[in-house]
Amino acid sequence: MKALTVRQPYATEIIRGRKSLEVRSKPTHFRGELVIHAAQAAAEGWEWSDNLEERAQYPTGVILGTVEVVDSRPFTRADIEASFIPAERFEEDFPEDLWAWVLANPRPVRQVAVKGKLSLWTVDDEVIVYL
Repeated sequence: MKALTVRQPYATEIIRGRKSLEVRSKPTHFRGELVIHAAQAAAEGWEWSDNLEERAQYPTGVILGTVEVVDSRPFTRADIEASFIPAERFEEDFPEDLWAWVLANPRPVRQVAVKGKLSLWTVDDEVIVYL
């Protein structure tokens, strides 16, 4: 199954269904079920909580779940809220070269530690166990 590594907190928010657009520098022709893997690093500008219970809500280095990629289109200002990216990142210059990967139907899976990769990569199907 194809997989995508996403930094925290975005990986968790995709699986929670609160982030329905993944913003990338390139479009994708991929459509269908995609595994979401949480990267080891946090997203730029996001601070890890010192509270261990809060931090446990955003695990790293693990597969979190799956989503369906249903579209890929240019990212617009109207997409900011669905991207879950803080609006202040776009206050000065709005980037014209970003793409919105439209996501639907998030499903959590049993968390499994794996090393992520750049771009789309492949996970063995037997690793995916839906909750």
